[in-house]
Amino acid sequence: MLNVKIMVFSDEILRDKDSDKISLINIIHDINSPSFPILLGSLCILIVFDREEITPLDLDGNLYISNNDALLFKGSLKANFENKKVNRQVIKIINLMIPNPGKLKAAFEMSDGTASEYSIMVNQIGETRIEAIDNIPKQAKVKEAKPKKIRSAKTRSIKRKASK
Repeated sequence: MLNVKIMVFSDEILRDKDSDKISLINIIHDINSPSFPILLGSLCILIVFDREEITPLDLDGNLYISNNDALLFKGSLKANFENKKVNRQVIKIINLMIPNPGKLKAAFEMSDGTASEYSIMVNQIGETRIEAIDNIPKQAKVKEAKPKKIRSAKTRSIKRKASK
């Protein structure tokens, strides 16, 4: 069996190539929007689990994303422990459409029977509104610069000789 240690949503997940450390950018606790449906450009999910000694090293499974029990996305997971005790699943879903306010839930089921879920609230706050933008300041008039006459060094020396 697997034990889920962490399951969380964020805007972005970065993995350092040298240290293999994971960084979560903007952990998502809830989502607020004035209107629906809303489009999330990306939704990242980090799942960290460890295995018991008798658990196979390779497991297959499925990830489900739902909004108020309506399935939005289904994808496959593959956990390869590579003789390690801990495995991380870093998942990025691009252009996820959330149709309604309510619960946004990520759930997964693995082939060994392990299942877990994580959910956040999607809230409708405020209303869509229009703001007038007719108070744009008029552009100030710019005076046109007159080009200066440029005299060559030869012209200056001729004028100096003439004035002596």
